[in-house]
Amino acid sequence: MVARGVDTGLFQPIGPVSARSELRRIVTSVESSSDNGVADLIAALPRLRGAELVVAGTAAGRTDKLARWADRLGVRERTHLLGPVERWDMPALLRSADVVACVPHRTSWNPMVLEAMACGKPVVGTAVGGLTDAVIDDVTGLLVPPGDPKRLTRALWEVLEDETLRTSCGIAAADRVQARHTWQDVAVCVNRLYGRFPSAAEAARSGTGAR
Repeated sequence: MVARGVDTGLFQPIGPVSARSELRRIVTSVESSSDNGVADLIAALPRLRGAELVVAGTAAGRTDKLARWADRLGVRERTHLLGPVERWDMPALLRSADVVACVPHRTSWNPMVLEAMACGKPVVGTAVGGLTDAVIDDVTGLLVPPGDPKRLTRALWEVLEDETLRTSCGIAAADRVQARHTWQDVAVCVNRLYGRFPSAAEAARSGTGAR
């Protein structure tokens, strides 16, 4: 297995920060899939006093649907649906967050998780797929069961309210990316992995070629 890579030259803790309100902020980057967990994050907002949700990457159709859901729950003014965000603008957006959330219901992968960690941000994620490898529970963030709104709300509240936890997870997240997920680390791992296999010529001489 080879870990996924992050452009740590672009995504790093120090750098410009997007403008933000005085509220604490949760940021999640979303694909156009309906199984992205953003509806769950909007549903958590009524119980997260003083927090707002900033969502990047939603397609137009999804944005309308999520806006109606926020209206229904009375949190539209605290839900900011930005639509597509240019890649070079993402580091500043992530650095403006207090916690980054990625909470799909099923196995999926969003590179934003490692990018947020590279920016020194704690991640609240669901315990599915690659998230269980990227996020070390209670070290670089918190993992919750998928489809459990109470546990999700409690985890978000815990990170938002506990500055020590937030800071320690952010430091550990950035350290983990630097230790395991830089492109240099990935290249070394790939080279080591392929070095375990004989070349085509060696395989032919030893009679272990493809069958």
